[in-house]
Amino acid sequence: MKQFWIAFRNLFVSGLLLMLPLVLVVYLLGKIWTGLHGWVVKISPRVGIIKAEGFAHPFVLTGIVFLVLCVMAGLLMRLAATGKVKSWLEDNVLRFVPGYVLIRTFMEDQLQASRRGESSAMVWLQEGWQPCLLIEEGENGWWTVFIPQAPHFNNGRIFVVKKEKVKKTGQPMARWKDHFEQFGKGLTEYPE
Repeated sequence: MKQFWIAFRNLFVSGLLLMLPLVLVVYLLGKIWTGLHGWVVKISPRVGIIKAEGFAHPFVLTGIVFLVLCVMAGLLMRLAATGKVKSWLEDNVLRFVPGYVLIRTFMEDQLQASRRGESSAMVWLQEGWQPCLLIEEGENGWWTVFIPQAPHFNNGRIFVVKKEKVKKTGQPMARWKDHFEQFGKGLTEYPE
């Protein structure tokens, strides 16, 4: 019976750590949507947008405003000053969100064609190559890698190693994640 409660507790905590960032993102998006929708409902009659029969224009307009705001935020992120604010937020706030760095790395790999495949790598540790994610390339020759524990891509260990011990594979994160979920199946093609 004691084993059951230990297993239950571990599963509960794992589920909570998975759900917490997801619920936070959904909650924040809901708050943004509600605020934008209220603003659109108030402002649309003033600018001459009339509700058509059977057409819920405030929802469509809210979606358009949300997309425009996201594009504008993306443009702002390209400015140097905004990049400093983003770095400050990541260092002082977002680092407390479980799994944020992993999610950010995964999303950057998916969205930025120039970075695609830059995060997947192999690291030489303990007489063998281990698949890892390249988190940071230090200017001093030391790199930070994250070695996920199969099959859970978001649990693992962090190592700081000499860059000579790391070999980038150029694989997209989605494929790299599949290798972990399949307990390393297909990884023998990467080490040389």
